[in-house]
Amino acid sequence: DPSTAIAVASFRPLDYGQSRTIEWSYTIPGAPFRAADWTRVGPGFATFAAQGVGDPGKVGVAVVVPASMTFHSTGSFAQRREGDAVTYTATENTDEYGIWAAVSARDPERADERAVEFGDSTLQLVSLPGDTAWTDFASERVTAGLPVLEDIIGVPWPGGVDKIREDVSPQVLGQAWFDHTADEIVVAEDLDEATLFHELTHAWLNPDRLQERWLYEGLTEVVAYRAVKALGGTSEPRPEPDRAAPSALALNAWNEPTGKPDAAVDDYAYAAASNAVGQLVGGLGDDTFTALVVAAYAGESAYELVGSVEENRGLTDWQRFLDLVEVRTGNADAAQVYRTWVIDAAQAALLDERATARRVYTDVDAADADWLPPLGLRSAMTNWEFAGAGDVVA
Repeated sequence: DPSTAIAVASFRPLDYGQSRTIEWSYTIPGAPFRAADWTRVGPGFATFAAQGVGDPGKVGVAVVVPASMTFHSTGSFAQRREGDAVTYTATENTDEYGIWAAVSARDPERADERAVEFGDSTLQLVSLPGDTAWTDFASERVTAGLPVLEDIIGVPWPGGVDKIREDVSPQVLGQAWFDHTADEIVVAEDLDEATLFHELTHAWLNPDRLQERWLYEGLTEVVAYRAVKALGGTSEPRPEPDRAAPSALALNAWNEPTGKPDAAVDDYAYAAASNAVGQLVGGLGDDTFTALVVAAYAGESAYELVGSVEENRGLTDWQRFLDLVEVRTGNADAAQVYRTWVIDAAQAALLDERATARRVYTDVDAADADWLPPLGLRSAMTNWEFAGAGDVVA
């Protein structure tokens, strides 16, 4: 581990009743941005490993930071404020050796800033002090990337992002994020255009438009890959995860965390969502892909005319999205992709009902030539009310 150095002290064996105290004092120097050693120490920010070696119940780790700094960690820390400082304390062993946690702290007031104009919007780039390479990268990629994202998604830039902030916390937490409450994107120091485009795409594709977490994360990932490719770059999609891994789950059960995120589950689910959506729509041509994203964004029903939201408009969930993929793109394997990655046993039974109802619906639709089937039937199919759809057909 390039972030860890070890020092050893030796002394004669102690006899009964004797003791010896050894005090260590050391400086964490940090490393340059984007170095292999991920420890960073700079004006208003720091990330490092907090470690204490000892038996359970006999060791603790305390990290003391100014109250102005935000704090993130991979471990569980209790916090106590005393004046202008906050002490974060961990007392539970994380492994057989003691306590180990990656921590980060940052003063949001200590930053370099640059404004980027796009249409009527202004995005503020907020970097770690001195990291001009990141600011130059973000400025160039935002300027070049937003028009490309507009073309791929088929919807003008909706705004909702005021700030793109470089932080050390994503290095500790293992992921960047879009903070809807603060209208800001938070990314690590890596000059990673796929991650930047992913977070920018969340301005369009988010829980206001797509219901399930796997759906907006997976579709956002596929859009980001297309944007990188359109701009002549290269990015490696996430490898397909093991569906039988201990952390695996049906993607419909993957929700936004209410407490501390489960890193193992998130690692699996991000990869699974990317692969699932990639298998559903990744191979589509540009025009078909954009038309599908426009329909999902608008909340269209697959059983209405393309572009129509007069009837059966609604938030695009896993059911509506499956209908859109099958009906609008002709992907006959979409249901099997759902069975592999997305649904549980109970939902699989519902998928069986749907298959029967879909066959009956397509027979009706073929029989009425250029007419649409009756609204009652289209509504029942949109809402997956298959018994009601059968009544209408009868």
